[in-house]
Amino acid sequence: DFGDVTNLVYDLVTNQITSDFIYYRLDSKIEHIMIDEFQDTSVLQYKILKPLIDETFSGIGQSDKIKSFFYVGDTKQSIYRFRGGKKELYSHLLNNYHDNGLIKKELNTNYRSMSNIIEFVNRVFENKIEGYFNQEFLTNKIGGYVSYTKDEDLYSKTTQAIDKLLEQGINSSDIAILVSNNKEIVSLSEYLKLKYSFDISNDSTSKLINQQSTKAIIQLLKYLYFKEDYYRFNFLSILSIKLDTSIQESYEYNKSIAQNIYNLSNKYTLLDDNMLKLIEIVSKYRDIHEFIYSIDNLSDTAQITASNGLKIMTIHKSKGLEFEHLIVLDILSSKQNSTSSLLFDYDDIELANIYYKIALKSAFDKNYQRAIDKDKSLQNIDEINRLYVAFTRAKTSLQIIAKEKKSMFDILNIDEFETGEIINTSNKESINTQQIEPNVELEFKDWGRQDDFITQKVDLEQNHESIYYGLALHEGLEMMDEFDTLTLDTTMEYVKNRYESILGVRITQIHQDIISLIKNSFFQELIKDATIYKEFAISYKHKLYYIDLLLIKDNIITIVDYKSSSSTHYDQYTSQLKKYKDGIATIYPDYQIKAYLVFIHNNIEFKEV
Repeated sequence: DFGDVTNLVYDLVTNQITSDFIYYRLDSKIEHIMIDEFQDTSVLQYKILKPLIDETFSGIGQSDKIKSFFYVGDTKQSIYRFRGGKKELYSHLLNNYHDNGLIKKELNTNYRSMSNIIEFVNRVFENKIEGYFNQEFLTNKIGGYVSYTKDEDLYSKTTQAIDKLLEQGINSSDIAILVSNNKEIVSLSEYLKLKYSFDISNDSTSKLINQQSTKAIIQLLKYLYFKEDYYRFNFLSILSIKLDTSIQESYEYNKSIAQNIYNLSNKYTLLDDNMLKLIEIVSKYRDIHEFIYSIDNLSDTAQITASNGLKIMTIHKSKGLEFEHLIVLDILSSKQNSTSSLLFDYDDIELANIYYKIALKSAFDKNYQRAIDKDKSLQNIDEINRLYVAFTRAKTSLQIIAKEKKSMFDILNIDEFETGEIINTSNKESINTQQIEPNVELEFKDWGRQDDFITQKVDLEQNHESIYYGLALHEGLEMMDEFDTLTLDTTMEYVKNRYESILGVRITQIHQDIISLIKNSFFQELIKDATIYKEFAISYKHKLYYIDLLLIKDNIITIVDYKSSSSTHYDQYTSQLKKYKDGIATIYPDYQIKAYLVFIHNNIEFKEV
């Protein structure tokens, strides 16, 4: 996940070998740095960026190039402490670089909300948030509606709030409800569906991959890839086709993913706005193989015309968004205490201590008690910031519905009140997704994947099966923790899962090829006692190259490039490997550089370049 990515990047930039290369290359290219939402930055992220920030400031005024550093954020909207966000970094950075010319500018005008909402927010938070300064409103946004009510029947009160808006002619698509967690989204959605006929969308229903047309085509592609009836049944069920229906289609590997999706969706009358959006974004996937294994993680939302209706989401998901008419609902369940058994105690931005939470420990450990008190104070700040984020999403009207007892709004000390009038600012009509006429001629072009920067390995195979054979072999070798037979079984399970549907029995040949390589005496001599890097990326003459295997031992760097085809294309392969050598030599001039092509084709053949 993203946490792993951050940790791995930190490992790279703190490793003496890789950090010099990374920062050297980045420093020479980066002239301007802009960081948005800085209040959500973690300490680890900051430490990764700090050398680049240092370099920017050290270069200001030292050359003809104009360098700049800019960061923006709002500590009042710091609500991601639970995943590492540290708002203290905001002032730490300012203090750290103030003498280098970093200056602070404050924005005091709210361009989103109407005056009654802004005045309410100012009144509630001016004594609750340290350093809060009142927001101004635009002269053309006078008025608006705000109410704060208490009721133990939150569901019933929510329908009353919705009805109040509908009676004023407000379109359901202009209404949003904010709740505390994902479980509440589900329960509230089910309740409101029994009361209203209009669409109700949430995080799940608004995803592009969950729309009927795109969900069906994804299941069809999975069936054509895996040949498993489970996916065929899913596809037929979504389209209400008899489950005993056979499917005669096949995936055309000589055509792009976009062209395949277009042809299949045209045949099954699935070509709508959402399908066009899916076709538009599939260029991010290199091939059907990558598409199949990544598509379920696609977070893109459906076309706006297809996601009309009242919206329900959590406060955290609403950050950065805005809604004409907003209802903020009290927590429907009881408050959840932190489930973590660890307590992290920071001194400014540096980790001072990690405590294991033990009952009654505070009675005899003053430092532990101090850390507990600090954490409780930070939790209160988190909760106040979360409510600030919620209230400031509203543009025209804001209705807050609180429980009589144990309300999450108790921390704000608000009395029941109502002010202003509900204004209908939109005459938009609800638009449904329109089916697109079948057999529309679309032209698909492959514009490449940053060909001016990312350089793919030389691939001289034309047959798609041979291309996938090479991919499977490379990935198998990359996945091996150690180059020995003990890790081979796990590696081959991975290769089979991803490539067997395409390669069939040729998978066994990959298994034999890898065994031949790791048993090769010359290969074993190369890797013995060496520091091993797989898929090592280098930037050379404004191109990015990936080296299959890079070995560092004593004062020698050895480059190994795998080839699954025969050595008849030796000249082309040699030209590629020489670029690798030249690139490595410029980065590590004190090392002796060696390079080998290894042909893994029936037998193992090493050729030094």
